[in-house]
Amino acid sequence: SGVKPCAKGCEQISKVCIDEESLGIEVKPLGSTLRAKSLNIDPKPNTAQDYVFKTHSHSQRFSKIQKLPKANKMEHLYNTYLYLSYAQRLPTLPAPSPLDLPKRCNGEKTLVLDLDETLVHCVSGTLSNAVHLTMDTPNSQRVPISMFVRPYAQELLKAASLEFEVVVFTASHQFYADKVLDYLDPEGELIHHRLYRHHCTSVEGFNVKDLRVLGRDLSKVVIVDNCAISFAYQLENGVPILSWYSDIEDRELQKLMIYLKMAQKAEDVRKLNRKTFNLRSFCSEYEKASYSSDKENYKPK
Repeated sequence: SGVKPCAKGCEQISKVCIDEESLGIEVKPLGSTLRAKSLNIDPKPNTAQDYVFKTHSHSQRFSKIQKLPKANKMEHLYNTYLYLSYAQRLPTLPAPSPLDLPKRCNGEKTLVLDLDETLVHCVSGTLSNAVHLTMDTPNSQRVPISMFVRPYAQELLKAASLEFEVVVFTASHQFYADKVLDYLDPEGELIHHRLYRHHCTSVEGFNVKDLRVLGRDLSKVVIVDNCAISFAYQLENGVPILSWYSDIEDRELQKLMIYLKMAQKAEDVRKLNRKTFNLRSFCSEYEKASYSSDKENYKPK
């Protein structure tokens, strides 16, 4: 992992270099995905803007599935519901031994980013309009990969690296992830630490990213992942971003940069996330919304 000093020193950390007017985004607190009383999650007048973002694609399986934006959002809600329901039943485990990750600055917040379907989408083979990489597997095979980079991924990394300790924590194997990360951050200046599948905790078939392995104050850690089961043991640290596959009009990382400005100022990021996403009550809200939607759509014969 590379260690990069803060742009303005430890005592005075600069603000995220994002100009809301130039982005053309109205800055609002993120709202619950189900604040509206139906599963139509498109932004509505007089309601909170829909900033809630994954279905998890275990990244060792390259998927060629293309999804329409609205179908992707609906699937995201459903899968978040399933994963959070399952997370409630996971066994309590002792804390993993913390890694020896050098800190850049005392008091600096840590941003943990997922890789696949959060920053990039990769498929096996060679596709047009993609970045072409070659992955060398442990059994000496060379596998061609087509990589698509999510809109605003580079801007996010550049802005966040000035403001946060940036950690990419992926459930992928290192031999694959490093190829992708070396492309995103060739100079090793934007991503300060890299964690891989072997740093995950395997629980009932899931690769859970137990944030205690970072050895950081969890009140200062935000994890952005398209799979809620990934942060099952620290739900209130999580931002459940929408999975990305190919939509060139996607703006979720742009919205995320705005949210991170709020997180950077928060004394405890978990309180901000709790107020914004309220994931502990997500399942009951989803069930109520689904029931209401079913009643509205039911037509007796």
